[in-house]
Amino acid sequence: MSDLNTYTFTGRLGADAETRYTGSGTAVWSARVAVGYGYGDNKGTNWITAQVFGKRAESLAKLELTKGTQVAVTGELRVREYDRKDGGKGTSVEVNASDVHLIVGKGDKPESSAPRQQRQAPAPAGDFDDSEKIPF
Repeated sequence: MSDLNTYTFTGRLGADAETRYTGSGTAVWSARVAVGYGYGDNKGTNWITAQVFGKRAESLAKLELTKGTQVAVTGELRVREYDRKDGGKGTSVEVNASDVHLIVGKGDKPESSAPRQQRQAPAPAGDFDDSEKIPF
């Protein structure tokens, strides 16, 4: 049986998303996402770098996602160590994202608080013919 490595989270972009290209021309979209945890005095923030490659990266670049935008991300989780400039070791949490969805843009209101279209009242039932009985 193979392992399952799927991580799904929501958070807000800590800076504007960036798109760059590899030497071979492959697009790489990346964004640092702040993901809150805890409650009360135990609140904190984890920073996760979301990365998307290829055609999906080019599509995300067109959205021009900016700092504060709320997103939902799903992908493979990777934790890697690196050498910091001060000589110490650092740890980076990254997700090779298969899906990135815009939830709320910076300054936008969540969908639940947006005004909803009013539904039209149903047509009056005066023309209903009850000569045919409903079988229940």
